[in-house]
Amino acid sequence: KLTVLTPGFDRAAGRYAEHGVPAPIVAEYLRQNRIVCEKNDLNSLLFLLTPGVESSKAGTLLSHLVSFKMLHDANALLDDVIPDFVARRPARYAGMRLRDLCAGMHALHRAAGVSALQSAQFRAEHLPEITMAPHEAVRALARNDVDYLPLDALDGRVATTLWVVYPPGIATIVPGERLTERARPMIDYLRAFEQAANAFPGFESEVQGLHRETQPDGSVRFFTYVVRE
Repeated sequence: KLTVLTPGFDRAAGRYAEHGVPAPIVAEYLRQNRIVCEKNDLNSLLFLLTPGVESSKAGTLLSHLVSFKMLHDANALLDDVIPDFVARRPARYAGMRLRDLCAGMHALHRAAGVSALQSAQFRAEHLPEITMAPHEAVRALARNDVDYLPLDALDGRVATTLWVVYPPGIATIVPGERLTERARPMIDYLRAFEQAANAFPGFESEVQGLHRETQPDGSVRFFTYVVRE
């Protein structure tokens, strides 16, 4: 395994830097150059290296990472950096530049305090109250005894699905937990991803337990199923 950290979050200080390079953008650039990472979060990329792989492949990865930095520093056009990606979304990204994209995405993560929210979800004071056995909540979903609601209408309701953002792929809400103020970091965390999905289409993270619904105005909202009460 090889983990590559991108600049943007100072883990020692526990805070975001003024400028950063979000890992999803680096991952997309590498895919355009036939290098696929196993997974990435907001500021790291994980590569799986086959035992016995020749050193030239590692050199190719390093070469493309250096090339990305040069393109970033030059604020190159996205049309030249990730042309296939831009061609699929010209209305949003045509004419945009790489460093500007990095700055915008990093600013969104920083303003939302995504890293702090990620940590808060696993603190004891934010573990939600379990008001229903998980299998009973799942049974309510199977029986369609549920309401389908957006994130901003979940206060006080009981979850019927696991909430998992990949990566890291760790459940933050399980069926049967009531979404009170204790669960605020979980909801706010997903709202940050909802905001990112609207601001930077194509760079969305995989989220289990929630569904993306496109609204009449073209925006995206996250919905989930909760027990009908």
